[in-house]
Amino acid sequence: MNTMSHTLPTTVSNEISQIRNVYQEHFDRSWFTSAFREFPMQARQLQDIRHALSLTSPTIWDLPVLHRGVSALKDFIRMVRHSVLPRMKEMFGYSGYMGPGYKD
Repeated sequence: MNTMSHTLPTTVSNEISQIRNVYQEHFDRSWFTSAFREFPMQARQLQDIRHALSLTSPTIWDLPVLHRGVSALKDFIRMVRHSVLPRMKEMFGYSGYMGPGYKD
């Protein structure tokens, strides 16, 4: 069968692109991960995120890659909320307060 018939909807590619841009611009930085003596994420999880976000035209065959990437991204967000935000002022001189409406 032709792989084009197995391509996921365009909205999936668009969402990946938007997440990729935010992740690469703000979080995929060596200074960010090196700021923690004990970075609570495994290198494999960061690779899973990068691999999933590198997909530009995902197909149904990429669903396992997307699943691992989304799972790792959820762990990453949880880690940032619980390990980074409360210590931002101490680490970077910024407040970790997220303001009204912040939900954990």
